[in-house]
Amino acid sequence: MYYELIEAKDEVDKQFFLDTRRAIGKYDIMLAFLQHTKENESIVK
Repeated sequence: MYYELIEAKDEVDKQFFLDTRRAIGKYDIMLAFLQHTKENESIVK
């Protein structure tokens, strides 16, 4: 997504890149959690 910001010379862009990576990481964790929950529900049924 925002990988072009790796090349950013500006500190603001670097900080934005780090914040974006952190947000993407949280989103991935949430997706994994939802997937895990769905799998558990299908086992219970």
